[in-house]
Formats: sequence, C-alpha cells, structure tokens
Amino acid sequence: MKRISQFAFRPSRFALRVCFNIPKSQGPRAKSQERNKPGFIALVTVLIVMALGVLLAAGLSLRSVDAGNIYIINLDGTRAHVAATHCAEYALSSLKAGSSYPGNETRILDNGDTCYIATPGGGGGSNRTVRTTSTVNGANRKIDIYIDTIGPYMEISKWQEVADF
Repeated sequence: MKRISQFAFRPSRFALRVCFNIPKSQGPRAKSQERNKPGFIALVTVLIVMALGVLLAAGLSLRSVDAGNIYIINLDGTRAHVAATHCAEYALSSLKAGSSYPGNETRILDNGDTCYIATPGGGGGSNRTVRTTSTVNGANRKIDIYIDTIGPYMEISKWQEVADF
C-alpha cells in the first residue's frame, strides 16, 4: 500500500475561503497582517500625538486662567495702593496749607476707588503722623507717614506701607 503524505489532503487557503465564504481579512494571521500595514502604524502615531496635543492645550488653558486671576488680584492691590497714596499726598498738602487739618475723611477718586484719611496724630508743626487706608475688591493697603517738621519744607522721616496700624 502506498503511503500518502498528510499534506496531500489539506485544502488550500483559497479553497477554504471559496467553500466556506470566509472574507480575506479573517483568519489566523489577520491581526498580525493588519498591524504590519504602514497605515495602522501611522494612525496609532497620529492618535498618540493628538492625545498629547490635547493634554498640552488643556494644561496651557488652565495655566492661563490662573495667570488671569493672579493679574486681577495684583491689579486690585495696585489700585488700592494708588488710592491710599493719593489720600496720603492730599493729607500732606492739607497739613502744609494749615497745620489744623482735621483728617477723618473719605475721598473718592475719579475711577470710583475710595480711600480714608485718619485724624493726623501729634500737633502743631512737628512730629505728626498721617495714616491712610484704601480697599479695592478686598485688597487692603495702609500707609503710615511720620513727619518731623511742617514748614516751608516738609521733612518726612518715614513713609511705609503697613499691614495694620
């Protein structure tokens, strides 16, 4: 009896596809064949790059929102400082014009910000103190000024921004 090889009865892939109506993309090697295609690699690369781009854009937008909030806080602090300085200069010019300036007044600036001038400390033409404060949207600024003499030339020994009087 003649021996027949086991491969002699194996149908070809083409015959299997035709007989059982199997599409070409299915089969045991279909996944590995799809992964080896250059289009698949390019698609995965593009998706990874796009995901990184979205993460970068989200991070930058969050950072810009935080930077905008910090800018607004700094702007309010600057406006409060300008208003308190305005009141300080007004009080100094009023003291120079007449040393009996009573203080204890609130002034409104052109932009709507307000500042308060406390009653000047000391008396006469020497050793006086002027204290002003301003608050803009929760940002407080207080200025404390020490005046040695008030005369033809005003001598200021200390001008400082303080946390509290």
